[in-house]
Amino acid sequence: PPKTITNCLITFNKHASNHAVSNEKLIHIEHLYPVRGEKTFKNDLNFLLKHFKPIDVAELTEIASGQKSVSQNSFFLSFDDGLSQSYHVIAPILKEMGIPATFFLNSRFVDNKGLFYRFKCSILVERIQNTSTSGNTQKKIKEALANYSIHAKDITSGILSVNYAQKDVLDDIALLVEVDFEEYLASNSPYLSSTQIQELIKDGFSIGAHSLDHPEYGNISIEEQLNQTRESLRYVRDEFNNGPKLFSFPFTDFGVSNQFFLKIFDPSNNMVDISFGSAGLKNENHPNHFQRTMMDSSNLPAEKIIATEYLYYLCKAPFGKNSIARK
Repeated sequence: PPKTITNCLITFNKHASNHAVSNEKLIHIEHLYPVRGEKTFKNDLNFLLKHFKPIDVAELTEIASGQKSVSQNSFFLSFDDGLSQSYHVIAPILKEMGIPATFFLNSRFVDNKGLFYRFKCSILVERIQNTSTSGNTQKKIKEALANYSIHAKDITSGILSVNYAQKDVLDDIALLVEVDFEEYLASNSPYLSSTQIQELIKDGFSIGAHSLDHPEYGNISIEEQLNQTRESLRYVRDEFNNGPKLFSFPFTDFGVSNQFFLKIFDPSNNMVDISFGSAGLKNENHPNHFQRTMMDSSNLPAEKIIATEYLYYLCKAPFGKNSIARK
């Protein structure tokens, strides 16, 4: 691997953030992105351990501050969205293999108090595809989508195209197809509980913030970006008092201005110690901001995903396309 690469991390995340590892079907994710099975996940970790050294938050903090340099190829592992598989499946495997990791939380979803709007999309699509929906109901769903300026060739693609600003339409559609999101949360517990998070911390894992309710930052105002960041970090600090102030962008940091980064890293604000994007192998101009490689954007094994990232990086190098520029 080229040793000139800086601020590039390996993460099991998804664009999304591997968010989850499971051998079971997860309806709230089923129609969004692949979920890695336990065997594949272990194979990925064995590959990483063979070629990279795992580092924890303490070491990453030293690297970000310039107190320490990277002496060998390393990886930092993180998981977004605070899903319950982090506790039941992922953490036991990581403990067995001696690999540290950070889990990022959406504060409004902890203890299954709320549900990410994209997860609602997947649940609705599952219901519509697996139950008989009358022509009248389909007409009402299309009308509901049209009320939010969503016009698609079919209902499924329309639901999956819903964005953060349009998310209220999902509750309208849920009523039409008799989906109870509160019941889904109670029956399936897709998110970590506060008790489980405390146990993860006791086991040596670190916790970070991932916004309040997972908007795409490029589509909200800088005031709301800062509020989502500040309040989610405050929640993690107040509830779990867990080490450095870590923040990972929901979805992506694409479209986020340089002004935002100057504000969150301003010493007078003391808002964020380290932040994370999801742009793959890229060079960053903010020493405390790291880009991550998504490991669940496809069903490919880690070896091929990482090899592709390096190849892509090397191909762009002669054209100076590997550095992120922010306005």
